[in-house]
Amino acid sequence: MSDELVSDRTGAVISAVILTALIAFPAASENIDYGGESSPIVEESSALNTEINIDDAATSEASIERVDSRYVVEETHSFRVEELSTAEADLRLVVDNSSRLYTLEMPEGTLVQGVDEGREVSRFEGADRSTVSDKMSDLRSQLEEERDLVKDEMTPDLEVRVTQSKTADPDQRAVISNFDEEAVDIEGWTLYNENDESHEFDDLVLTPGQQAYVYKEDNETLNVSEASENHYVYDTGVSWNSFGDTARLENSDEVVIDIDSY
Repeated sequence: MSDELVSDRTGAVISAVILTALIAFPAASENIDYGGESSPIVEESSALNTEINIDDAATSEASIERVDSRYVVEETHSFRVEELSTAEADLRLVVDNSSRLYTLEMPEGTLVQGVDEGREVSRFEGADRSTVSDKMSDLRSQLEEERDLVKDEMTPDLEVRVTQSKTADPDQRAVISNFDEEAVDIEGWTLYNENDESHEFDDLVLTPGQQAYVYKEDNETLNVSEASENHYVYDTGVSWNSFGDTARLENSDEVVIDIDSY
């Protein structure tokens, strides 16, 4: 089995995304022990910063070590590689702008599945395709669980909610709250509604505990009473349906940070 990672979003990154990829730690490596016999240890090198910015010059990598498996994700803005290794098999996922391919290697054979250049791919070499296909299904589910765990650890703790104002500004607005322990720069991040109306944020940093109130209209129309401790973003063009909608916040690598459906 190959030990070498080769080249998503996270889009992400993880996603960051992945992953986008794909997630906010200091640059130094560290371990997070969740306790328990089969609990994971998340190890990071070249960790993503609090802005969750990823570029091709510096690959971000995270791994989860378990008693019976090892998960590794490596990501830049243009590709993501995930590997899940167990005693029985190795599963690799490679995602770039034109393909998403899973490769499973085990003694019974090698199976490749996914999409490449818009075409579905499924090819097998070996002695027992049925066994390998079953293992592919199992490990793909485990890989998705490990990816979610890494994303939870590597994304800043921001929440987006659509609320109805009770004060002088009667229209619905989105509220982005920073529950993280670090300041988060959301410049280049995008807020979407269910119809994919969107707004990309300019120079905006949320310190711990700060909120950003995001409105469709300009403030001359709304006449909002602003609180000095928060940020206010107007004239975004993003509306919210009173009968139900979905707010989605993505970072600059198209990694979904939070979703609010109502």
